Amino acid sequence: MKNKLIHIGYRKAASTFLRDWFFFHPSLHLQPYSQEPDLAEVQSNDYLVFSEAFLLFRGNDRPRTIENLQQFQREKCRELKAKFPTAKILLIARSPEKSIVSEYSEYIKNGGIQTFDSMKNDPLHQAYFLGHYNYNFVIELYTNAFGKESVLVLPMELLQDRPTQFIKELETFLDVPHVEFAHHKRNSSRTPNQLWAFRMISLFVWRMTAVFGKKRKGIYYVYMRYLEKESYTNKKLAIPIKLLLLFKWKKEPVFEVPRALLIELKNQAQCLQTFPYFDSYSNEYFNT
Repeated sequence: MKNKLIHIGYRKAASTFLRDWFFFHPSLHLQPYSQEPDLAEVQSNDYLVFSEAFLLFRGNDRPRTIENLQQFQREKCRELKAKFPTAKILLIARSPEKSIVSEYSEYIKNGGIQTFDSMKNDPLHQAYFLGHYNYNFVIELYTNAFGKESVLVLPMELLQDRPTQFIKELETFLDVPHVEFAHHKRNSSRTPNQLWAFRMISLFVWRMTAVFGKKRKGIYYVYMRYLEKESYTNKKLAIPIKLLLLFKWKKEPVFEVPRALLIELKNQAQCLQTFPYFDSYSNEYFNT
């Protein structure tokens, strides 16, 4: 394959599906998946770089403000351009509203205990959403660096509605032969009721660990790591979740993103109108 492919994907936006497709397609070679890929190791002409870390730094050494996120994204883009100047760039977008709800689902699946209402109204979380899901900024960054002809942007909704066409677009962009691939959904978000039950279990574990005093956070961290491992299978805590739901008396929670935040996010997605297929999803990305 002439060009390397850099998937600068967003979380919960077809990343698991793409990883499976990269492994499956005989014309493509994917490096072992890593949350923190070492760019120095990605040297083979046939490598496809897959990572979500190109858009989001990890760790708690600095807050995820808009300024810090954009600075990190600039640095990564410059680094990738310097190492792989002829690479092709793949970005899968997802509607802002669904992205936030899906982020919350992932947070709860990994041991989070904050309510959705608390999270969505937290200024720090809002700054993160506005900094991370700024499609105008990220796409301009990579099209300026690599050229628009080397950047493919597709809506995740196309994969959900027309998976065959989604795969065809990838194959055409990469100039690889068509290979039949059975579309399968993995790492799906939990239902609101399941998330409620999951959060109740984690909240119980958090409260019980209080007896360990200063060791509390370390013990709870072990619990979170257990949940993170193969969380895409959605099998963790399956039995206690089912039992809890048998006794649930409240209505299913509704996850509603604040309108003001949604308007700002959609204003930051206007550049997507210049890419194919997004006009079919105007309500999800553009209309306020």
